[in-house]
Amino acid sequence: MKLKDFVDLIRVRQWYKNLVIFIPILFSLNLFEPSFLFKTILGFISLSLISSSYYIVNDIIDIKKDRHHPEKANRPLASNKIKLPTAIILAIIFALLSVLLALSISQIFTGLVIFLFSFTLLYSLYLKREVFIDAIAVSINFVVKAISGVFLINVALSPWIIISAFFLALFLVFGKRKADLITLGKEAAKHKSSLKYYNVEILNTLLTSITSILLLSYALYAVLVNRLYLLLTLPIAFYLLFRYLDLINKGSDIARHPEK
Repeated sequence: MKLKDFVDLIRVRQWYKNLVIFIPILFSLNLFEPSFLFKTILGFISLSLISSSYYIVNDIIDIKKDRHHPEKANRPLASNKIKLPTAIILAIIFALLSVLLALSISQIFTGLVIFLFSFTLLYSLYLKREVFIDAIAVSINFVVKAISGVFLINVALSPWIIISAFFLALFLVFGKRKADLITLGKEAAKHKSSLKYYNVEILNTLLTSITSILLLSYALYAVLVNRLYLLLTLPIAFYLLFRYLDLINKGSDIARHPEK
């Protein structure tokens, strides 16, 4: 087994999605509190390990379909670069390491880690084939990762964290769907089955609404907490959102595969 194939199998490039666990420590102004930062880093590692475990499980479930997929056929399992028994063992090891690490930090956090694995498995088996539910499921997953950081450092759970994380995830998911449709055209459904239920018009409406909610919620949060540094970030946040929306509308590969 080559190192590159191993890294591809466990999707190291997807670990950035777990950085949302740092939202609570960042916005509670505890980023430089050593004990809180240490716990959050351990939490990030735990989330990354459990993510790798269910990515492997997902590839095991989809191995036959991936072998006939125009883009996924080169995945380590589908291309037989990594054998199925090896993948099963790796999935178990990563799951156990994640849970053991989580147990050393917090029982509530451990429960959330187990929920994430179970919910993602449900997504892989059923939810990803249902229009709109597929996007909502991904967003719920995103929110759980964000609020897991709250229980690591024992700060108050702000509704703004839930709102922002949920709608940001919806923005990214629907943006990916639109970019896929623009780039792949009539071949889109062959790449992802749920795409046959989407069209550019409905995605335009959804993205317009979600973008407005994101901008408004972030601006309101910055004003209501009365912190100058947040107000100063508004132009940057707005620019990043507008720029990403532009990439979506162009069918950019960045919007289709933000992990790259």
